[in-house]
Amino acid sequence: MSKTILVTGGNGVLGSAFRTLYEKYSDYKFVYWDSTYDLRVWDSTRWQMYMINPDYVIHCAAVSGGVGISKDHPATLLRDNVRMDLNVLEAARQCGVEKVIMTLSSGMYTLEDAEYIKLSEDDIHWGPPHESNYAYAFAKRLIEPMIRSYRQEYGMNVIGLVPNGIFGENDYFSPEGVADNVRKAQHRIHHTCSFISSKSTEPSCFVELMLKGC
Repeated sequence: MSKTILVTGGNGVLGSAFRTLYEKYSDYKFVYWDSTYDLRVWDSTRWQMYMINPDYVIHCAAVSGGVGISKDHPATLLRDNVRMDLNVLEAARQCGVEKVIMTLSSGMYTLEDAEYIKLSEDDIHWGPPHESNYAYAFAKRLIEPMIRSYRQEYGMNVIGLVPNGIFGENDYFSPEGVADNVRKAQHRIHHTCSFISSKSTEPSCFVELMLKGC
């Protein structure tokens, strides 16, 4: 019997990219949760997890957007992302999921010393995030203690991936982020990729290359 992989955020830039893996991993059954599944609601999240009964969960769903959303709706970003992350993680635990992959964000890091600096997992909680994105950044930082506590108390097989800036087919381009959109377009040509680590300084990568880290 083939094993089932549940991917949340199935219509997002990262989640939708997993659809390109179907032929390569045809012995797995992929199930995608898109925005029609409200992961902020615990009862429905738990029920849907039980119904699918996945072997693996890759949690890519997040509430995010441009600078305008971060500025005008910081409480929404913080509340909804934390709710979704905890609901998915706890539902996966109760359903006995074999392995969970949580996705963090390079936007949670501080950049007070340089525009792009070498960072590693040890730097997640170092320094304040940028003021324009603090709510989303702290929500993403909270995933690290979620992972650590669930591993410690329940022995749960859960890990976190920290991508650098990603772009791809279903990307979000914000009208107010002109400079960022230009940078993404430039990197779209080169398709370069590296992951945030002590040896990495590249700011962006093409989303299909990001899948190698999963």
